[in-house]
Amino acid sequence: MLEKEPKDLGYVKDQLHQLVSDTQRLATDVHRISHELHPRKLAELGLEAALRSFCSEFSDAHRLQIDLAADHLPSDLSQDISLCLYRITQESLQNVIKHSGATSAHVSLRSANGEVRLSVVDDGKGFDLDTAKAKGGLGLVSIGERLERVNGKVEIISAVGEGAKIEVSIPIGQPGVQP
Repeated sequence: MLEKEPKDLGYVKDQLHQLVSDTQRLATDVHRISHELHPRKLAELGLEAALRSFCSEFSDAHRLQIDLAADHLPSDLSQDISLCLYRITQESLQNVIKHSGATSAHVSLRSANGEVRLSVVDDGKGFDLDTAKAKGGLGLVSIGERLERVNGKVEIISAVGEGAKIEVSIPIGQPGVQP
């Protein structure tokens, strides 16, 4: 646009200033997204600490009260399982913000009976599960695909006016699934 229609020097300077500002914002967004895709905290501190940090930051950014409870998590969960649970938590909380109108959410992560379980519950407006599946939302598809890779399962419980609950279970310490 500046090559084809340079109006005056002031206009060109304003446009260049805007271009620099947009480029800086884009670089910051790319940096943030890359960290969200493979958070360093997850590798360095483990799943529970990474989720505590994410939930705290997400809560502050979106004014959503998020409680996180974690019990008996093995310290040797595989990277694949840890990343899967982290991503599903991210996707679930993003869905809470986008669709539910909730004021609070509860994230629970625990290990028992040879599996690790994640639960994300919100106090939002809920939704009709059949309608959501028919729409083929990318979030629910993504959760299913992630769980397939680690032999996990998901159950979604929701009704209009009742909030929503996503329950995930992944076997640990079994053939084909590394702890």
